[in-house]
Amino acid sequence: MSLSLLGRTATMRHMQATRSKPMTAYALTLRLLAVGVFGVSLVHIVFGVGSEPFLGSGVSAASQLDPNLDSQNRFYGAAFSLFGVVFWIASSDLERYRRLLELALLVFFLAGATRLISIVIIGWPIKKRNFMFFQFACF
Repeated sequence: MSLSLLGRTATMRHMQATRSKPMTAYALTLRLLAVGVFGVSLVHIVFGVGSEPFLGSGVSAASQLDPNLDSQNRFYGAAFSLFGVVFWIASSDLERYRRLLELALLVFFLAGATRLISIVIIGWPIKKRNFMFFQFACF
């Protein structure tokens, strides 16, 4: 047998073994997190700045009509979906994507932790819904 044929055979065995493994609780959690991230991203893409009142923000009606803020909000919503993509792909093969997943989770955590800056400079999130605090607590 040639080396390329042996290499392909080993690769095929690895792929079959990987596919037959049941999804772990960690992988399933990543998939659920990815779906949640996609949901949040979709809300921002569809509603722009208009999504902020859904999330507990007291954005004024005038601010919701600002094209710069709307464009920025939709862009960041779409960019946030990259976390969902990484979580979904990494859940398919935790060993292979371990480093990428660790880096993505670190950045995700640090992004949540930066909310402390806002709390220090501006104050606690709006109390009427307090959804932003709930998001911060999740990180």
